[in-house]
Amino acid sequence: MGERHEKPGTPERAMRGMKMGRVIQSPMSGLSGATAAANTKLFLAGTITGTVDWQDIAAREIADRSALTVFNPRQADWGPEAPRGDIEAQIRWEYESLRRSGAVAFWFAKETVAPIALYELGRATERGQKLFVGADLAYLRRLDIETQLLLVYAPLPTPLWSGVVHATVKGLVNEVLSVYGR
Repeated sequence: MGERHEKPGTPERAMRGMKMGRVIQSPMSGLSGATAAANTKLFLAGTITGTVDWQDIAAREIADRSALTVFNPRQADWGPEAPRGDIEAQIRWEYESLRRSGAVAFWFAKETVAPIALYELGRATERGQKLFVGADLAYLRRLDIETQLLLVYAPLPTPLWSGVVHATVKGLVNEVLSVYGR
């Protein structure tokens, strides 16, 4: 597997003196750069296998328009043939990154059910993390997500979830930026 590096926001923002967020791409060892307070860290959770790379699009926009540290679990050179040790390292990286994040943005694409992402959503509700949630309108378990979140967070509104399950990645990113952007 290739080495990953932090991806900064745009150089234009740096020249204007604005604090930029950053993207920490899996599998950076030791979660390099992850020392910021939990409320300034966002994990991008959700569908990976068989879908467009929504994480890269979301991570770049959020890092460019906020001061958040964004954990992106997607690996460009990842596949089902990865050695067991690499798979276990990826699982540990995601677990630690999720645990250290004050907020989690979930996207559920229509191409797959994403059972691990559903599990992670349940765990995030138990940890009391700020949630941003989106699911394609054709996602098979969209109603399950909406209903379960309403059961957990009723009555709305709450500081942990807005009550909205976005229909697009753009809507999801816009909500994150409405809270953490400038």
